[in-house]
This record gives sequence, structure tokens and C-alpha cells, in this order.
Amino acid sequence: MVDEWSSKKKKNMWGNVVETQELESEGGVAGATHGAVCTGSLTATFTCSQGLLLMIPNMYKLAYEMHPCVIHVASRLVAHHAMSLYCDYSDINACLPTGFTFLCSSTPQECMDLGTIAHLLTCKTSIPVLHFFDGLRTSHSYHKIAPVDEAVIREMFPYEEVRKWRETSMNPEHPTMRGGGQNTDIYWQCTEKTAPYFRAVPDACAAIMRRFGELTGRVYHTVDYFGAPDAEDVLVLMGSGAASAQETVNFMVEHEHRKVGVIAIRLYRPFPARDLLAALPATCKRLCVLDRIKQVTAAGEPLYLETLAAVFDSDRRGQMDVLGGKFGVGGAEFNPCHIRAVFANMQAAHPIRRFSVGLDNDVTPDSLPVVLPLSEEALRVPQPPSPIAPGTHQALFYGRGSDGTVGSCKTATTLIGMNTNMYTQGYFIFDAKKTGGFTFCHLRFGPKPIQAEYEIYESDYTACHHHTYVHQFEVGRTMKPNSIFVLNSPWETLESLERNLPATLKRQIAQRNVRFYNIDAMKLAQELKLGSHINMIMQACFFSLSGVLPIEQALPLLKDSIVKMYSKKGNAMVQANIAVIDRTLERLRPVEYPKSWAQAPMPEPQLHGDKFLDEVAEPILHMRAQFQPVSKFPDSVARGIFPTNTSKIEKRGIATAVPVWDPTNCHECTQCAAVCPHAAIRPYVIDPAVDPAAPFPTKKLIGMPKDAPQGKDYQFRIQVSPQDCQGCTLCVSECNVHALRMHPFEDEQTQKDTENWEFCQRLPNHGAEIFKSENVRDIQFRTPLLEFNAACAGCSEPTYMKLVTQLLGPQIFVANAVGCSMVWGGYTPTSPYVKDAEGNGPAYATSLFEDNAEFGFGITVAVRNRRANLRTAVEALLGMGAAAPAKAIAATAAATAAAAPAAHPMPEGLEPVLREWLTVFDDMVGSKRCADRIKAMLRGVEAAPLTPMRWLLDNQDYIAAKTTWVVGGDGWAYDIDFHGLDHLLHSTERTTIMIFDTEVYSNTGGQASKATSRGVSTKLLARGKPSKKKELALYAMNLHTCYVASVALGANKAQFIKAVTEAEKFNGPSIIVCYCPCIAHGLKEGLEKAQSQQKMAVQSGYWPLFRFNPDLAKKGTNPLTIDYQAPISSEPAAPVPAGRPAAATLHDFLTQEMRFNSILERQPEVARQMEAALQEDIDLRNRKLRRLVELYAPAPVPKAVEAAAPAAAPAAQ
Repeated sequence: MVDEWSSKKKKNMWGNVVETQELESEGGVAGATHGAVCTGSLTATFTCSQGLLLMIPNMYKLAYEMHPCVIHVASRLVAHHAMSLYCDYSDINACLPTGFTFLCSSTPQECMDLGTIAHLLTCKTSIPVLHFFDGLRTSHSYHKIAPVDEAVIREMFPYEEVRKWRETSMNPEHPTMRGGGQNTDIYWQCTEKTAPYFRAVPDACAAIMRRFGELTGRVYHTVDYFGAPDAEDVLVLMGSGAASAQETVNFMVEHEHRKVGVIAIRLYRPFPARDLLAALPATCKRLCVLDRIKQVTAAGEPLYLETLAAVFDSDRRGQMDVLGGKFGVGGAEFNPCHIRAVFANMQAAHPIRRFSVGLDNDVTPDSLPVVLPLSEEALRVPQPPSPIAPGTHQALFYGRGSDGTVGSCKTATTLIGMNTNMYTQGYFIFDAKKTGGFTFCHLRFGPKPIQAEYEIYESDYTACHHHTYVHQFEVGRTMKPNSIFVLNSPWETLESLERNLPATLKRQIAQRNVRFYNIDAMKLAQELKLGSHINMIMQACFFSLSGVLPIEQALPLLKDSIVKMYSKKGNAMVQANIAVIDRTLERLRPVEYPKSWAQAPMPEPQLHGDKFLDEVAEPILHMRAQFQPVSKFPDSVARGIFPTNTSKIEKRGIATAVPVWDPTNCHECTQCAAVCPHAAIRPYVIDPAVDPAAPFPTKKLIGMPKDAPQGKDYQFRIQVSPQDCQGCTLCVSECNVHALRMHPFEDEQTQKDTENWEFCQRLPNHGAEIFKSENVRDIQFRTPLLEFNAACAGCSEPTYMKLVTQLLGPQIFVANAVGCSMVWGGYTPTSPYVKDAEGNGPAYATSLFEDNAEFGFGITVAVRNRRANLRTAVEALLGMGAAAPAKAIAATAAATAAAAPAAHPMPEGLEPVLREWLTVFDDMVGSKRCADRIKAMLRGVEAAPLTPMRWLLDNQDYIAAKTTWVVGGDGWAYDIDFHGLDHLLHSTERTTIMIFDTEVYSNTGGQASKATSRGVSTKLLARGKPSKKKELALYAMNLHTCYVASVALGANKAQFIKAVTEAEKFNGPSIIVCYCPCIAHGLKEGLEKAQSQQKMAVQSGYWPLFRFNPDLAKKGTNPLTIDYQAPISSEPAAPVPAGRPAAATLHDFLTQEMRFNSILERQPEVARQMEAALQEDIDLRNRKLRRLVELYAPAPVPKAVEAAAPAAAPAAQ
């Protein structure tokens, strides 16, 4: 928002335009902030989680040098055994010693108000402020709020304090030295000298809050008490949980006359102990402090210890019992049921003194029992009513990523909030999957301010926007009696609903007398050419049934919103969406279900027979894992270790249409399989002589190599997995002979192809046995070891990685940076990386965003070291000389020989295989062949500890050579971890770096990175990037010690295959930079045209194709190969051969992407200037490449040298 205001030249209260700058990392931001405030500039920034931790060193400097600034933090947990997008205060508490002031907001309205107070407070005290609120729960929710008027800020701003601070700033006109080193004689004294300024913060904060309340009517204190004046049981907590507790406590006091209360902490540091004690009722007997963090090694959690110290050091010591509990760790739900459970524990005869609430902890049994509303237990035993204010309407929508559900729910919240006196709240839960992931939207509308900072557990209106969800999620769990349920499904008759709805949902509908409606929204959307966008259809259903707004008021507002939303996409799109509203009301049908549904027979649960899949993966996939006892999670999962080869169980079935193969047109090129990001379409070879009879049409296999078995009637088939396909149509676009066509998913052919896919999975891999060349076609017959990932439909990133697994096989370590490639490659509970028939497969791990190069470096060094030690042990075993490790092994073995069991002699035939292995030590194919034979010979062998044979036995999994691939996006490689990447490139380690260059921070919404080209409009650079793209590949090439390739799969697949094979053979670091069109680019024709867009990028010169191999220079050959000679704009265009289309120009390429066009629409002249500057950048780079080819060309041999050269020896007879 700040960047958008800046790009629009919106002025602040001083009449200035705020300047925004994006840096390479949060550590860089903190350093820049430090530099800015040292010169007297008022500065603020925003961050969360790992990013905040990168700021910590500078935060100490900012605080103790006493510079006013504000860091706004959407608090999210710091990655422990796994990373997560959700909230706890591990990031905040890691910063407590820095000296910052900490302010905490509980709701979006408080974020507005306390965010303002944070700026006023830091300017008043010169102590920097960290203002935090719950990540996602608060940061991503929609509320109707009252903004702070600028007049309030003008009146409250401490002008004099800021003027005095600026007098101490750096300036050559009053020079000073700062930041120098100090010895033991004065360091401590200096810290004590500033202590009074920090101790004065609570009073200053209280005064600012008091004045803010007088001016706005919204009153805050450093701690706020809510509840009975004579409360005996009081909670202490902060963040969104405090708002929920306030709502529940007020209800318990008003309606149940309970003596309970809650203290909401606003000022966390300096901790307001005096204010806390003053706010506590004198009648308090039991105080319970709730922390949103788990600290395994501490005596207590931070807020608990602060409160305990405040009570212990006061005259209230001994007057109350202080308990401590944990809630909401990792974003776990915290609602009135949990709050009531805490009060019940406080009032128990023997309370659990250190407890958890919100999970079933049966390992260290400290969790409180909680009864959730509408659960089976709650239906048996009457439960307290909900504290939601009367008249509040609660609606829950089960949507899918990219179907428009979230956008429509935000629109509904805005329409109601802006056009009525009602208060609104919207909260959205997202799956990490890029396409087809779930999106659950929780909306509330009511006459009073909404404090319910938790998910809806009793819904008045429930809408399931995709019929497959009725089997995946328990969509009826939250339905209140007599509520409304709307289902989007093709099941338009009672008979089809009877056949397809699960028994659990039938029971919930009938037992609770739910008003049930059905509409085939997908069919209607396709009739009006809206594709999969059903948002307006389902929104019309909501307004027509919910009663939140009168229908005659709602529909005109909805149609006005369509004009605003879609006017840029043309009048046809506007009219289609308006028409769909009227057609919706015609198609929406009530379902008159039978009473027998209330007793629908429950089927036996379907299990995989695998403990992990049944007790961990399936509950996560079905959103039931929060109810699983802790003991159900294996130790490995608790450490963040999950099995691979599991994405195949999901069968999400998210495509609206899937490709169907036509054998009559097929040329068997397998290009369709090559471009599929999800490996959902593959070629198969069938041998009728040995395979079962195929239940589908095939065609004769063509193009077999000469060494293939002769006389075989091999048959060929392209098979799609409909349940795993995402419907991106890339394969159809790639097929030039029209052998594929899209077919509606809801069709008999889908079921047939699902069965056909299962048949093909049971076939032997004849194709891999026949086609062994490393060309595009032959490689597709190799089983991909990456399948069914969660990338965007049509994304190029997994396509590159899939081909790597097909080329190199299973012996791959994957060190992956946090980002898109982690979301599609490593998000729990399932893994898209596959095991082969022997159980081998890529080993995947993610460390952090900011250290992946170093992480991969560590893996590479350790693997090399372990294999080197293994080789030393084998050499010692073979008597080939005792190197240092072997001597140590022998000495230790001699010392323990008496106690060790007798070692078996070396198995017969092992020695020659070990000697052969030493000759193919680094060869992945040869060493794997030896490894299989060695492992077979070692079965049943025993050996004494620390003997060479024992070493061999214990390290069998390192006999086969391994390769390490360090992968991630451009935000990682170009920006936040460039220093680590640089170190890896300067090393001599044999590892390959593969960068998915989307030219933006794809996973966080499309912010600019150093890889972003000039002229691109992105988040944080709405005005367009003014500087050129960092040429990382050219930088790496200048080192002369790295293999370098710049590739684009859609332009030249063979070049990418060459790059991978050459990089793997290179004895040193390699780097492959892959061009990846992204959904953030706004391709006019969508990602289904990603391959052709890559081709345009290369033809226009925007993206270069080249390979640089230093090994070739050692052989007297030019190390630089340009694989596509890009044009220079000042040169005459090359003639176009007859019958061929002209190559794309840069302008052709740019006009296909909204990231370039958005500026053209707003500022045409600026856009033209930027395009011209971008053309100059491209021409300069391409001239450099041409010149480098000349520079690297081997020098011609002088004629005198040729004449002096000896004659060639005669050939041997």
C-alpha cells in the first residue's frame, strides 16, 4: 500500500511523497534503516518470522543508539523442524533483548490505532518500536475499521522531540564519530546511562494512549482489563487471542454472572509490571498467563515469566496462584471452547499448572480437555451458547485456489461494509498448493463490532464450491440447525445426490434440518465462457439466500462491483458476469431430501494399511489432523522428516477438463509428456507377448533404435491420469498434430482413463529398456522421479526438475530454497519426489530462504567426505596402503578386537568388485552397478566395530556415487543468499546450482528481485523497475571456473538436456539459470502458453541461450557456445525463409505480459522510454556474448610453429 501511494505521488502530512526502497534481504533493510535514521530521517519497515531474525544485529544498534523508527511485524513462527505461514510469537520473543519497545495489537482496528501510536511513541522517546500482530489471523483478515484522521496525528506529533533528535544526527557540518569500539572501562557505564530513557517508555506510552483516546474515542492502556470488577479468575495474554478472550469473558460475566476477567497486554516491553498489578482486581485468586509460543528448554514461557516476576516482586505475592499455559502454537485454533477450558482448569481442585490448550497431548499429558460445538460429544451433552453477538451472520465458504472464491468473498465483505451500518469480518485459510488448493473463507456480518478472532464453528450459511470436497472435508461439521447449505455439483437429481453424497454429510443435513440447495455452477460458467471462474455465481447464491442484504439491494451492488472489477478486461467480460447473476437465480434449486438421510448407513473407513498414510497424511489432507493425539505422530515426523513417493495418494481431481489421446494423429514425439509439469501424461510401451491385454486403443511403436529387440510387436500409448492432471492444456498446445483434445472431467471417459492409468502403472517399463539415448523423446520413457506436485497449472519450474530426475536417476540430493520450489516440492504431508523400484529416489531437504547455497555446500562437502572415508576403508580392506583414516580405524580395531565378535572373512568374489568400484568411483552409472553387486555380497556379513569391513557395512548407502543439486528461485539466488551462492561458485566442490528465474519473488506475491528486468511493474515497484536485471550467468562465467548455462525449455529442450549432462560431468561448481514464466507475469493467454512465451523470449533476444564449459578451453576448444544467435536491434533483420513466421520482436514479447503492459496503460510515454532502455540492456548483453565468443576462441597456430612441427608417425600395422 505504501509503495502504491508513493507511485501515485500521494503526500504525507508534511507534503512529501514517502520513498520506498526494496533491498536484497531483511538484514539489508535493517542496515539501510540504521543508515537512514543516523542522518535524521524518519524510517519504518515491515517484516515477519525469519526476516525479523535477520534484523536482530541492527536492532541492538538502533535501540541503544536511541534512534526513532518502527518495525511493523505480522508475527509468524520461526522455522523449527518445519516452516509455516502461521502465527506464534517465536519471532517476537527472539528479539526481546534488543532494547526495542514492543507494542501488540489484537485486531485490525488495533493495528490501525496502535500502529499510529507506535510512530508517535518512538518519535517521543527516541526508542525504536516493534509493533506486532498475529500473522495471517490478523494481517490477512478483512474488517470494517475506522481510520485515524490525519488531524489527530498532526495534533499529537512530538515536533520538538524530533527536532532535538535530528540535531544529533550525522552531518559533515557538525561532524561526529559513532559506532566505534569500547573497552571494559566504559562499556557497562554507557548502557546504564541510557537505562532511564527505556524505563520512561511505559509512562510515555500511557500518556500517548490517553490523548489518543480523547481525540478518537478509542481508549487503550498499556494493559487493558475486561470482565467482572470482582473477578477471582483472570487470564493474561496478548494478540488475537486476547480479543477472543475479551468476547468470551464479557459473555460469561453478562449472561452467566461469572467472576472472571482478562488482561490484554498492549505494551510488552518494557514490561508494564506496575500497570499490570494496578489493573488486576483486588479479588483475584487465580491468575493464568497464556503464551503463544513453546519454549522446550525454558523454565517457563516469556509472558508467564514476566508476569510471575511482577507478582513475586510486589505486595500481591502469595495472594494469588499463578498458572501458565500455551495456546495457538503454529497458528492452532483458539476459540471460546478453549477459553472456557482454561477457566475450568483454573477452578479445578488440582489444576494442571503448566498446560497446553488446543491439542490432544497424550505424550506429556498436559493438555486440557475441550468439547467442540456440534461435535458428537457436544450433541450428547448440552454446551454453553456461543458468545457471538445476536444478529451476527456467520458464513463459511469452501473454495478452491484460482476459482475466484476468495476474491468474491472479499467483494461481499466490502459491499456489505461500505453500504450498510453492519460490521464485517473476513478471514481466509489457504492451502499452500499453487493451483487447486483449498481456500476456506470465514465471513461474519453483524450490528456490533466483531471480536471473534477465530474460525467459524457454527455457520448460518455454508457453501461448498466444489463437489469433490464433500469427500475430502467434513463440510457439514459446522452447520447450525436450520442453517443453509449450498453445493456446487453436477448432481442435479436427488438420485445422483443420494448416490454421491457421503453418509456423514447426509446425516448432518437431515439431523440438523438444514435447508439444502444445489447448482451446477461450473456448467453455467462454461456456458457463458467464464472458464472455471464460478465466483459470481456462488456470490449471487449467497446474497439471494443468506438474507444479509435484501436481494433487491444486493444484486445492483453486485452488478456495480462487476463493472469495477472487470472493466479492464472488456465489455464482453463485464456483460457475461452480469448475465451470470440473473441466470444463477434460475438455476439454483432446493433439494427435498428424505428423512432417511438422518440414519444413512456409515461405510467402513478405507485405509491404506500404512501407518504414516492412515494416521498422519490422510488426517492432514482431510483437515482432521488438529484432532489427532500427539502420540499418533512418529518421532521422524516430529523432527520434520516425511517419506517420499506419497503425492500419488492425493488424487485431487481438480481439472475441469483433461486431455484425451487420439492415436490416429499421434507421431509419438512425446513432447506432451516433456512439457507436463506434473508428470500426469506419459508415454508407455506395451509388449503384447508378455503384458496383459490392454483395455484401450494403442498404435504401433515407431522409431526404435537398431539395438532394440527385433521381431517384437511393440505398441505405443499416451496415457493421462485424470485425477492428477491440473487441466493446464500445455500438452495440447505443444501437440502440433492435434493428437490430444480436452474433454470434460465429469465424463465417463475420465473414469475409463483413471482405470487405464492404473493399468499402465502395473506395466514393466519397456520404453526405458528400448530407448536409451539422451534426447527429448527417449528420456520421456524413463519414469520421472517427480510427479503430481503442487505447482501452478502450467508452471515451468517442476518441468525442469522432472527432466533432471529422468536424466540423472535416483542418486540425487536436493537442497531446496524456501519459495515456490518448496511449496510444490516439499510441503507436508505428501512428497512429489518418487522412489524407483529399488526404493531409491531423490533425497529432498529445505533449510531456509537465506542460506540454501551454504546448506547445499554443506551437503556436498559431507557427501564427498563420507565417500572419501569409505574409499579409504575399502583401500585398507584391499591392502592398498593405509592412509590416515585407515590407520586410525586399524588402531581402534586392535584395541577392541578382544571384545568384538569374530569377523567373517571377505565374501568370495567381493575383492574384484571393490577394485572395479574404485575405478568407477565418481561414475554414477558404473558405481551404482558395482554397489548393487557389493550389497548383495555383504548380506549376512558381520565385522568388529571400527574395522574397514565394519565401515563398509555401515556406509553401504554411499557406495553409489551421488550428485547434489542446489535449487531455488531468483529471490534466493540473486538477492537474499547471493553471498552464499558466490561462495559456492568460488569453491571447487562438484555440485550443480539450478535457478528457477521467474524474475520476481513468485511465492510472496510478485515483488521485484535483482532478476527483475527494467520496466517491469511489480509489488514494491508499482512505478516500474528503473534499473537493469542482474546478469548472474555472465557473472558466473567471468569466474572461469564454473560450468554455466542459460536455458529456456520452451525454446530449446535439447539445449537444456545438454546443459544438465555437461554440468553433471563438470568437475567443479555448475550453475544453470532457467527461464520460468510465472503467473505473476500476467501472461495474456495464461500459463498454458508458457512454452511458446519462452520461445518468444529467446527469439526476441530477451533471454539468451548459451553454455560455458571451462573444460573445453583446456582441450583447445571455445568454451562458450551460443545456442541461439539473438538479434541486435540496430542491425538489419535476418531474412525470413519462405513459409516460416517472422521471429518475435521484443515489443511482441512485452505486449503478451501484464507486468510490462500495466505501465503502458497508466503512463504510455514512460513505458515507451523504459522499453527503449530495456532494448539497450538486451543489445548490450548480446553484444557482450558475441564478443566473448571471439575472446574465448582458441588462438590460431602460427605458420612457423606448424612448419616446425614433427611429421605424424606412420600408423601401426
